[in-house]
Formats: sequence, structure tokens, C-alpha cells
Amino acid sequence: MLAGQLKELQMVLFIVTPLALLTLEYFIPARRTLGKVKHDSRNMLMWLLTLGIMVAYGPLLVWATEGAASVFGFGFPLLKIAIVLLLLDLFTYVWHFGLHNISFLWVFHRVHHSDSQMNVTTSLRIHPLEVVLWRGLFVLYVWIMGATAIEVILYEGLLLVTSMFHHSNIGITSTFDSVYRTIFASPHMHWLHHSSDPEERDTNYGAVFSIWDRVFGTYVMKGTLAPLGDRRL
Repeated sequence: MLAGQLKELQMVLFIVTPLALLTLEYFIPARRTLGKVKHDSRNMLMWLLTLGIMVAYGPLLVWATEGAASVFGFGFPLLKIAIVLLLLDLFTYVWHFGLHNISFLWVFHRVHHSDSQMNVTTSLRIHPLEVVLWRGLFVLYVWIMGATAIEVILYEGLLLVTSMFHHSNIGITSTFDSVYRTIFASPHMHWLHHSSDPEERDTNYGAVFSIWDRVFGTYVMKGTLAPLGDRRL
């Protein structure tokens, strides 16, 4: 019952989040852009392919969570959920690191980094074969971990919201970003990650939480940024 309710909430977030962020981008952009309708439409068409692949993997993901008790079967459910969320995010961090550092995977991932204007729809711009590989490995990881359906749905809801937010072209303050990134991967972190400079691009791999960049030494911040690493706000 709870898993079904959370899944419904996830679908609401899937619709509300991009609409809310696109609205904020319109009223308080970090920088003005041209040709936004054409740009956003192209990225959203790519997202339709991604969505189709994720739907196709749905039965496998359900199978992976069936009967799961989680490898962390102790009597503190909230702590257990927090640990599982962190470990699911560790998978995403390692996968993202691999996308940048394994040449075969970078061939696909550079499609995401080739976006001419960075905004919320950039988070939807993913090569279909990258999605196929990511989803297959994620299902395997979930099965090995023994993550429950509720834990997976919670994580994917967080991933959806945080990923769209840290790709967005919203003019947030440095103070807000500094506080936000104490826990989550922030827009200023990710704008640097989308820099055309390879040394800056190969940093800040975090998807939901900022902890893994800090743990593995890939956390970098440089001054005041705008989308695509342009420091001329």
C-alpha cells in the first residue's frame, strides 16, 4: 500500500518538478538564453526515449525488490532507509565517475555534456544506450543490496528532484547554494561539472548527496558560477 502511494507521489513529482523549475527559470534565470523552446523541446524528445527504456526495465526492478529484507535488517527503520539511500546514491556516483573516466562510456555520456544551454531539460538529455546500461546495472545493484521497493521509490524520487534542480538555470544565491550543498549536490557544484574545461568537468559527480564527492576527493568549488561554467553572471 505505502509503496503504491509513494509511486503515485513520484509520478506527481515527475510532472510538477520540471514545470515548477521551468517557471522559476523564466522569472529568475541565472542568465538569459535564446531559442529556449527549440532547445527544450529537443531535450524532452530525448527524454521520451529514456522514459520508454525505464518503463521496459520496470518488471525487472519489481522482481529485484520482491521479498527484499535489505542487507541492513536491524530494528531502526528510518536509519536503515537513510543508509540504503546513501548506498543507492553511491552506485550513482560510481556510475557517473565511470561515465567520465571509461572511454567507451564517455562516448555516450558526452551527449549529455554537449548541450549548448544548460537548464532543467539538460537533466533529460541522456543517450539511450547510456540509459540501457545504467538501468541494467542499477537493477542488479538493487537486487544484490536487497533494497525494498519503498527505498528504491524514495531514492528515485530524490534523484528526479535533485537532478533537475542542480541542472536548472535558476539564479540562486551563493549563500543558499553553500547551505544546500552541505547535504545535497547543488547547482553551483554541477554547473562547474558542466564546464568545457576537462579539469573542472571531471569533478562533482554527486547525483543526490554531496558526501561522496567529499569522501572521494572530487568535490571542487570555484568562485561564483553560472550554468555551463560561465563565471560572468
